[in-house]
Amino acid sequence: MMDANIFQIVAVLALLGFMWTLHREVSNLHKDVRKDMAGLRQEFGKDIGDVRKDMADMRQEFGRDTADLRERMARMEGLLAGFVGRPQESQP
Repeated sequence: MMDANIFQIVAVLALLGFMWTLHREVSNLHKDVRKDMAGLRQEFGKDIGDVRKDMADMRQEFGRDTADLRERMARMEGLLAGFVGRPQESQP
């Protein structure tokens, strides 16, 4: 009878110890995850900033390229107009 009671007490204490250890481990994991998430947010914010800067640079470059193409197209139109010439007006 005494051995059964002692066994139950030891089993309950062992279970409580296991649950306490499990609780600490989960709590530590939770802290680690929060710390990792904060680091990831910071990295992601930096990366988004870099992407925004790159996009702004590309917009400027695209604007310059478009202006260049417009200028070249205007020159080509002028050359073609000069090459084809104007229709001759009929002489009275």
